[in-house]
Amino acid sequence: MTGGQTIAESRAATDLALLLDHAGVGIGFYDCDLRCLFVNDRLAEINGLPAAAHIGKTVRDILPELSDYLEAVLLPVLTHGVPVENLEITGETPADPGITRTWLASYYPNTSSTGDIIGFSAIVREITYELKTEGALEDAASRLSMAMSSSGFGVWDWSVDTNSVWFSDTWQTMLGYEPGEMPQHISTWQNAVHPDDWHIINAVLEPHLAGLTDHYECEHRVRCKDGRWLWILDRGKVVKRAADGRAIRMVGTHDNIQQRKEAEAQRVALLEVSRDLADLDNLGRIIDRTLRAIIDNLDVDFAAFTEARGPDCTPRMARLWRNGRFKSSTEKWVGVRVYKPLARRLMKGETVVLEDLTAQGYIDPIDTNEPTDGEDLRGLLIVPIMRHGRLVGTLFAGDRMPRKWSDQQCRFLADLRDRMREAKARAKAGEANRQAQDELQRVGRLNALSALASTLAHELNQPLSAATNYLMAARIQLKRQAAAGTPSTNHDPDTSPEHILDLAAKQVVKAGEIIRQMRAYTDSGEVMARLASVPAAIDAALETTMASMAPRGLSIRKSYASDLPDVMLDVVQFQQVVSNLLRNAIEAMERQEGPELDIRVTQADQQVTVDVCDNGPGLSEKAQESLFQPFRSAKRHGLGLGLPICRTIIEAHGGTLTGAQRAEGGARFTIMLPVPSISR
Repeated sequence: MTGGQTIAESRAATDLALLLDHAGVGIGFYDCDLRCLFVNDRLAEINGLPAAAHIGKTVRDILPELSDYLEAVLLPVLTHGVPVENLEITGETPADPGITRTWLASYYPNTSSTGDIIGFSAIVREITYELKTEGALEDAASRLSMAMSSSGFGVWDWSVDTNSVWFSDTWQTMLGYEPGEMPQHISTWQNAVHPDDWHIINAVLEPHLAGLTDHYECEHRVRCKDGRWLWILDRGKVVKRAADGRAIRMVGTHDNIQQRKEAEAQRVALLEVSRDLADLDNLGRIIDRTLRAIIDNLDVDFAAFTEARGPDCTPRMARLWRNGRFKSSTEKWVGVRVYKPLARRLMKGETVVLEDLTAQGYIDPIDTNEPTDGEDLRGLLIVPIMRHGRLVGTLFAGDRMPRKWSDQQCRFLADLRDRMREAKARAKAGEANRQAQDELQRVGRLNALSALASTLAHELNQPLSAATNYLMAARIQLKRQAAAGTPSTNHDPDTSPEHILDLAAKQVVKAGEIIRQMRAYTDSGEVMARLASVPAAIDAALETTMASMAPRGLSIRKSYASDLPDVMLDVVQFQQVVSNLLRNAIEAMERQEGPELDIRVTQADQQVTVDVCDNGPGLSEKAQESLFQPFRSAKRHGLGLGLPICRTIIEAHGGTLTGAQRAEGGARFTIMLPVPSISR
């Protein structure tokens, strides 16, 4: 302690030194010659020299690079006592040569008790890193602003407790307003929301405000300045909550999803229209459905279709209004005449988009005595209908208000045009097909008569041949009796003339039954079935066949399973099938030594199977390929109708008929018939 200095003064000096060292800013005292009397550690750190190295040194010694500038700054402080505050100084220090640093400095004059200036005080704060941080923040903010602007997102910042909201410029322009035109309050958004969407919004917003969900996300509609509704994707997140969990601040974005929503709705609409058009076969109804789809899905006042038909290009025009009023005119256009440059664009196959007809002066009324349609239209969208590179018609949508048409709406109208053209083509083809079908039915009736005649000639041959054989046998018996001059002594009832004549009569009756059944089958394509025994029908067919052919040396083996159920048979037609198969087998074995005919009937898997087998030459692969094709016969005098007719009859019974080569030689034909449930 120096002489005269009290303990209190010494303590005060110590406290001041501590305060200066921990002030957080650089502090220094200098005399009038700019010599350093004191610096705290912070100023020494800023200057890049130890504190002790400052004492007695001038500003020029300490900061040689800045001395000229600082001496000029300090001159008014030392000569006139004028302080300099918050002076931004940029330069280098000896401690960090080559590195530019920035300080914020204030200089105050120091005076004696008599008021004389005896030096100055320096308070210096380095702001190099603050400026870098601020610059980085400004850059980040600029980049964020550019990113948000280019992305088209509208940004909002909601103070939940005060209900004040900051809406970005993009948020406002998205709805058709100028920046700053919309009040910065939650009611601005609430008034814009579509009333029908509030239940969707509240279902996701309230749980997030209550802290039950991580974020808020909702698709809903908002009203634009021009009155139209805009679909937006609204996303947000609470970024600040009170101690009790209440939401205080929430930020988020608006994303315009109108085109996506339109695309989804129009994709569904196109599918629905396509289904409807596929069911229509009338051109007028197709056009009407197309026009209604335009009004419903593009939300317009007017839709129309024009076309030039026939070689003389006769004009036709169909018009539909939103209120359902429909008009159609032929041989003249009604409404407005399109400006020629636009017509030329349509002739090139271009879609014409007009936002405001009256402002653009693109149309002229047609001079007609009838009331015109379309004079009050403002917005118009037209797609051309081309054929072989020529304009043959148009499809268009019109609105009484000026209107901007989106790319999606243009695509929808073009897609609708294509679907209408396809439906019209189908309808025209259907009409042509119906006419062709009528002609085919007429020709088919003639062919049916021809087929019936061929079938009868084929099928009647067997019973009539059998009847002929029986009559010839009876005639021989009668001649023998006449030659002997005595009554017949033949007591065998099976060979008596009376019995043979009865058999012949049965065959003639059977021929008549075949004619009746064949006429019924030709008319309806159905068989007249009843429950009947398969073995009994086969035996009857075998009897008829053997009577008509009388083959020599033929060995016949029959194998019928026991307890066979009855099946649904048109007995006459089934016998025709069996007789045809038997006759084919016998004829195939005509040159065979020891001809053998096997007939087997079995049951398995609710089916009765009939196999007719022979030991003839069998079926080659080529023969099997054309076995059931009509008019493909291996017989010299055959028509090739027998097997096709047989298969048709069996299929009408619900069964199948197949033919194959038998492993042990010869051919096998197999009939499979279903067992009805009543017999199971």
